[in-house]
Amino acid sequence: MTTIVQGHADDESRERWARSSYSTPNNNCVEVLILQAGVQVRDSKDVQGGTLALSHEAWKALLSSIMR
Repeated sequence: MTTIVQGHADDESRERWARSSYSTPNNNCVEVLILQAGVQVRDSKDVQGGTLALSHEAWKALLSSIMR
Protein backbone atom coordinates (compact mmCIF):
# COMPACT_ATOMS: atom_id res chain seq x y z
CA MET A 1 0.00 0.00 0.00
CA THR A 2 1.25 3.47 -0.84
CA THR A 3 1.67 5.85 2.05
CA ILE A 4 2.03 9.59 1.84
CA VAL A 5 5.24 10.99 3.25
CA GLN A 6 5.40 14.38 4.91
CA GLY A 7 4.61 17.08 2.42
CA HIS A 8 6.89 19.95 1.53
CA ALA A 9 6.02 23.59 1.27
CA ASP A 10 5.63 25.01 -2.20
CA ASP A 11 7.93 28.05 -2.28
CA GLU A 12 5.37 30.38 -3.84
CA SER A 13 2.13 29.37 -2.16
CA ARG A 14 3.29 27.75 1.09
CA GLU A 15 0.80 24.96 0.46
CA ARG A 16 1.77 21.49 1.64
CA TRP A 17 2.15 19.07 -1.26
CA ALA A 18 2.56 15.38 -0.35
CA ARG A 19 4.51 12.74 -2.23
CA SER A 20 4.10 8.97 -2.15
CA SER A 21 6.56 6.87 -0.18
CA TYR A 22 7.10 4.96 -3.44
CA SER A 23 8.72 8.00 -5.09
CA THR A 24 11.92 7.40 -6.97
CA PRO A 25 15.08 9.38 -6.19
CA ASN A 26 14.79 11.25 -9.52
CA ASN A 27 11.28 12.56 -8.70
CA ASN A 28 9.32 10.24 -11.01
CA CYS A 29 5.99 10.53 -9.23
CA VAL A 30 3.01 12.73 -8.63
CA GLU A 31 2.28 14.99 -5.68
CA VAL A 32 -1.10 15.73 -4.13
CA LEU A 33 -2.47 18.71 -2.29
CA ILE A 34 -5.59 18.14 -0.21
CA LEU A 35 -7.66 21.31 0.03
CA GLN A 36 -11.06 22.06 1.49
CA ALA A 37 -12.47 22.50 -2.03
CA GLY A 38 -10.89 19.34 -3.50
CA VAL A 39 -7.62 17.68 -4.42
CA GLN A 40 -4.87 18.95 -6.75
CA VAL A 41 -2.44 16.54 -8.44
CA ARG A 42 0.80 17.56 -10.17
CA ASP A 43 3.90 16.01 -11.73
CA SER A 44 6.82 16.18 -9.30
CA LYS A 45 9.24 16.77 -12.20
CA ASP A 46 7.32 19.86 -13.34
CA VAL A 47 5.92 21.56 -10.24
CA GLN A 48 5.36 24.81 -12.16
CA GLY A 49 3.32 22.97 -14.78
CA GLY A 50 -0.40 22.40 -14.68
CA THR A 51 -2.35 20.54 -12.04
CA LEU A 52 -5.25 18.15 -12.22
CA ALA A 53 -8.14 19.34 -10.04
CA LEU A 54 -10.46 16.69 -8.58
CA SER A 55 -13.42 16.87 -6.24
CA HIS A 56 -13.07 14.87 -3.03
CA GLU A 57 -15.58 12.37 -4.45
CA ALA A 58 -13.58 11.95 -7.69
CA TRP A 59 -10.34 11.55 -5.69
CA LYS A 60 -11.91 8.80 -3.54
CA ALA A 61 -13.23 7.04 -6.67
CA LEU A 62 -9.78 7.21 -8.31
CA LEU A 63 -8.04 5.79 -5.24
CA SER A 64 -10.69 3.08 -4.92
CA SER A 65 -10.19 1.95 -8.52
CA ILE A 66 -6.39 2.01 -8.17
CA MET A 67 -6.43 -0.04 -4.96
CA ARG A 68 -8.49 -2.90 -6.47
